[in-house]
Amino acid sequence: MPYKVSIHTKYALIIWLISIILVFIMLSVFYFVAHKDALSLKASLQNQYVSNYELDHEKKIKQLSGFLSHLFFDLLYELNIEGMDQFIEKIKSEMDVSAIKIADSTGKVLTEGTYENASPGSYIDISKLQPPNALALVISKTTTGHMVLFPIGLNKNTIGYGQVEFSDKPLADFLCKQDEILNEGWSAFSSRLFQTGLIILLVVIAVSIIFSVVLSRRLSAPLKELQNAAMAVYNGKKSQPIPVRGNDEFSNFIRLFNEMTAKIANYTEELEISVKERTRELDDNTQIQQVINNILKIAIEPTPLKEKLQNVL
Repeated sequence: MPYKVSIHTKYALIIWLISIILVFIMLSVFYFVAHKDALSLKASLQNQYVSNYELDHEKKIKQLSGFLSHLFFDLLYELNIEGMDQFIEKIKSEMDVSAIKIADSTGKVLTEGTYENASPGSYIDISKLQPPNALALVISKTTTGHMVLFPIGLNKNTIGYGQVEFSDKPLADFLCKQDEILNEGWSAFSSRLFQTGLIILLVVIAVSIIFSVVLSRRLSAPLKELQNAAMAVYNGKKSQPIPVRGNDEFSNFIRLFNEMTAKIANYTEELEISVKERTRELDDNTQIQQVINNILKIAIEPTPLKEKLQNVL
């Protein structure tokens, strides 16, 4: 015989599953929103640091360019290429500088401080540093950092130009470190969120089981009463009216069922009375028939009339 699941068990399972699904959706949405906010915060912090780095780096570049302008003046004035190479090598070792070029007053490169020294003979663009719209220095953005072009001179007497390419490696290192810190923080937050969500989910499961069982019994109780009443009618017993609670469609159905069973009971009672009356009539007719039969029997027998009448009466 196949196992039958009661209706309140079905209600309990449905309510329990709906509760679990709703909690899972809420936790998923919360995680998605938190992750989105974390990424937004991370991008905001990075943009803020880059902006601050740009301003601070630009100030340092201007200060350093003025210092190098005065420092290279004597070496360029004396055309001390070896001295300039040594100084360029020292700057590269102590600062985040990837390339330095020193040019004469025409923009022709004299040295770049490397062993190959491949740039001499080439020219750098010095148009923005020359009259009539001469600038104190030109700072431009490159793929690896910032490039600054500055005049080399003393008391506005320009004898050459310097081009220094500053590396943004410190910025990249800091952003990488900051990214690691944020990722570690997010991992810790995700772990705590998962643990908290798991606890909430377990609590909701326990509460939903209790709530679903109670609610399912409350919902299935009228159906159980209706089933019992229908079985009573089916077995020919007189069922008690089912209590009507509320004024919804199911309550109206129970009310109609009560009216129907009452009409059936009345019809059955009237039918029983009618059957009894009919039976009584049949019994009376049977007795009359027996009297008639007796009269006929006595009338046929050869006995005195007085005895016949006594037998009849």
